[in-house]
Amino acid sequence: MMLERKTTILLHLALTALVAAAVIAVIFVLWYPAPYFAVSGVRDVLLMLLGVHLVVGPLLTIYLYKPGKKGLWFDMVCVAVMQIAALGYGGLVIYEQRPLFIVFSVDRFTVLPGTDVVHDGSAIAACADTTRPPCLAVAVRPDDNELRNALLVRSLEEGIELEQQPEFWQPLSAQRASVLDKAQRLEALADNSDAAALGVSRVLTDTGRAADTLRWVPVVNKRLQSFALVIDAESAVPVDVVAVDPWGAGR
Repeated sequence: MMLERKTTILLHLALTALVAAAVIAVIFVLWYPAPYFAVSGVRDVLLMLLGVHLVVGPLLTIYLYKPGKKGLWFDMVCVAVMQIAALGYGGLVIYEQRPLFIVFSVDRFTVLPGTDVVHDGSAIAACADTTRPPCLAVAVRPDDNELRNALLVRSLEEGIELEQQPEFWQPLSAQRASVLDKAQRLEALADNSDAAALGVSRVLTDTGRAADTLRWVPVVNKRLQSFALVIDAESAVPVDVVAVDPWGAGR
């Protein structure tokens, strides 16, 4: 009986770990390709999801599984249902918050899930060349004073900002000069703090790039968390992330 109990618990743990590995692979490869997971703000949700799935489920099995116990299979089914429900709910939250759009506005990029973008459901012109998410775009403030006033009113009354409105977007490739004009050299970020210097060093090591081929700009997510987004010095395409508050770094 003891052998049966140990075998069942180990089998449950192995299956749980296998499912968790599959979920993590989907999240990091399909939904949050590098470097966007770091700036998405869903790390806590993922940790909670994995905690329930990997820890609570097997612990309940250890506590409840006793060979010959009346109602054992009902207990095990309840544990499995709980794990599946937690995995499904957490996975849905993470899926819905995946970064579909990375939009530059004024002096920073903003990470936007689909639910934060206001449009009529038609194809977004600025994303026409995007083969897979996220779409990289630049929000351009209109020259027309009436449109500018309408944007201000919408921001004040509805909380909808320029970067959330695709009708004002242009492809990053067409507006990279405006992004690079606001970008800063990596040396400025490295001088900001020891943590920033370590982050810059890691980026250079991981990418094998020279510092003068990269720049950085702030990036924020819907939770108002901010990071330093490292971009290519020519294309302005994101390359990596340094997980430090960028606002104190000078030019």
